[in-house]
Amino acid sequence: LSNYNIIKKGEFTYRSMSDDQTFVFNMLEDFDIGLVSPAYYVFKTKPSCANVFFKYFVNASNEIKLQIYKIIQGSTRTALKFNQLLEFAFSLPPLPEQRKIAEILETVDRAIEKTDQIIEKYRRIKQGLMQDLLTRGIDENGKIRSEKTHKFKNSPLGRIPEEWEVVRLGEVAFVTKLAGFEYTKFFNYSLEGEII
Repeated sequence: LSNYNIIKKGEFTYRSMSDDQTFVFNMLEDFDIGLVSPAYYVFKTKPSCANVFFKYFVNASNEIKLQIYKIIQGSTRTALKFNQLLEFAFSLPPLPEQRKIAEILETVDRAIEKTDQIIEKYRRIKQGLMQDLLTRGIDENGKIRSEKTHKFKNSPLGRIPEEWEVVRLGEVAFVTKLAGFEYTKFFNYSLEGEII
């Protein structure tokens, strides 16, 4: 651990090597202190540059991306040294405007995070609903069947609604193409779905 770099809250780090020609600049926000590999540079912004503004700018700005691209052009595994980063030029608004821009972007990020959480919640609800619908179905009133209120029967797949039957996939579907070729070049099949 003696070779690891210490990073403090509000400071930045990035990996000096990239396999995909992209560099991500991370700011430590959730902890007061951390450790990063020696392969990562650690730095902080000066008082004239709000760190939250810098986080958004350095990761999203086309001005920065273009300058990185000029350095790494033509390479596959690329390096971005810290002294090269220090030479990058970019337009910097006054500090109050930086803070306002950062506040707006943080508000948008929080809204996206909440939306993502809601989407994930509904994705889980949908998964559970699909499981119920695809194993128990719905009755004539649109309600999910339950063994307490509906008749179920035993099957090789477990308990299923009495009205359902167990079938083989080949009874309800047939292949018409195989790896981009017409399946009929290799097999004959009937229109009822049975492969002959």
